[in-house]
Amino acid sequence: MSNERKIGAHLFRAEPLEAKQALALLLRTVRIVGPGLAHLDRMLSTEEDERDAAALAAFGAITLATDEAELASFIVQTVEAAQMRVNGAYDDILFDIHLNGDLVLAFKVFAFVLETNFGGLFEAARTSPLMERILAPRAEALH
Repeated sequence: MSNERKIGAHLFRAEPLEAKQALALLLRTVRIVGPGLAHLDRMLSTEEDERDAAALAAFGAITLATDEAELASFIVQTVEAAQMRVNGAYDDILFDIHLNGDLVLAFKVFAFVLETNFGGLFEAARTSPLMERILAPRAEALH
């Protein structure tokens, strides 16, 4: 089942990935975003400004800990898993064409694709006592 969302002035659609693709993306996501987990709670806020500020803080932590080519590839491939409504029809996103000059929009689409595929898992991780114990040493190491 696809998920549609208006982000900025554009309409985007993301569909859950096939199981193997979703697992590969999840494992890559966990490896790369680990340093940003300290900001996860604020990124799930209902307030857009709070989410944006937390996302930038997490991105800073992730950027310092990840090879830039790997991080860029991760972001572009994730964003390009979505589609954008162009001239009345959905079209695959071409990062350099559809998002050129608007990296804030690109990051919002990136978060939308991850939420579409892993929103329930992220929510469970955020509220699970077991996950809190697993993530606590990682979060403490980041402070």
